Amino acid sequence: MSEPETGRARGRRGRRAGIAAASLFAVAIALLWTQREPIAEQIIRSELEKRGVPASYRLVAIGPGAATLRNIRLGPPEAPDLVAGITRVGLRWGWKGPVLESLSAQDVVLRGRWGDQGLSLGSLDRLMPAASGEPFTLPEIRLALSNVKVELGTPAGPMLLDLAGQGLLTDGFRGRVAVRAPRPRISDCAARAAAGTFAVSTGRREISVKGPVALTALRCSTHDDPRASVDMLRASVNLLVPERLETMRGGLRLAAADIAAGGAGAAAARYDGRVEGRLDGTVLTLHEAASHHYTTS
Repeated sequence: MSEPETGRARGRRGRRAGIAAASLFAVAIALLWTQREPIAEQIIRSELEKRGVPASYRLVAIGPGAATLRNIRLGPPEAPDLVAGITRVGLRWGWKGPVLESLSAQDVVLRGRWGDQGLSLGSLDRLMPAASGEPFTLPEIRLALSNVKVELGTPAGPMLLDLAGQGLLTDGFRGRVAVRAPRPRISDCAARAAAGTFAVSTGRREISVKGPVALTALRCSTHDDPRASVDMLRASVNLLVPERLETMRGGLRLAAADIAAGGAGAAAARYDGRVEGRLDGTVLTLHEAASHHYTTS
């Protein structure tokens, strides 16, 4: 066989080998794609088991950049920390692997506790990344929430939140939060109930909170005045909270009715001014009021 023919034969064999390899690769990809749901479910189950989080769920769809799960229950079966009807997760791929890009959740119940050590979500704490020591920042995630309920235990008593909204968390989220606290208690004061509804939005990595809140039948018992009371206290807030969730500042309006303190009383009192301080309550400053008014009883 001449040298040119030998070269052509080698070229044909090389092309056939390349075609065969490409075909095998395509078949392998096709097989992996047809088995993507079992593979993904196995990875999810393995990760949850490794972290010791009891779970049940149904993976209903998965694609290159998205997954949909239904009937999620995470935590102890008798009292799960998270229940979700349907959740859609959007991912993008970076150099270090998949990165969460969007999250859509509806019909959710989340249970947790806020205390001296901060927020705890029970068994879900085991899924959180290790603390980096860096200050908290809002994640670059596009969020969509519908019919989300949070049951939060706090030192002041149980708090119930209803959340809904959508948008990019760092800049562009728009939502609503309704808060209810049956019989809240702080230090020596207790109220029959507290409730508020707030418009929540984000812009330039700051959180805006606007809306009214009311406390009924507020009673305080101290050594100096065991019978101080306010029958109705209403507030309207317009606050900005930087993303680190450490401080807040903004406008505050207060209106109180049927006030009794120190043996004296007032039928009504109003305050309209500015407030700033730390979210943990250790520092709170009421600036000079734009207006104030008292009506004696």
